[in-house]
Amino acid sequence: MLPLEHVSIAGVLIKRPSASYLLAMKVMACRTPLPGYSGDVADIAFLCRKMEIRTIAEIEKHLERFYPHEVLTERARAVLAGILHLPTLPARRP
Repeated sequence: MLPLEHVSIAGVLIKRPSASYLLAMKVMACRTPLPGYSGDVADIAFLCRKMEIRTIAEIEKHLERFYPHEVLTERARAVLAGILHLPTLPARRP
């Protein structure tokens, strides 16, 4: 699946990012909530539910597709463990 999904209706082309690409972007940013800004945690949780993701390894597969030279930070790993209701695990080394 490409980062953008295409839909064409009556000559109008609509492009939107795939759920996989959105998840990868949100996980890489992993912004915390601030006053007036909800951060990325709720979006990551929604995407994990929608995509039926249960493990950090599954998330890492999506990251590898779009960000092949990046690894999860310890903070992102802890946030994901909380979303997925998992114990916090040490980072996987490339």
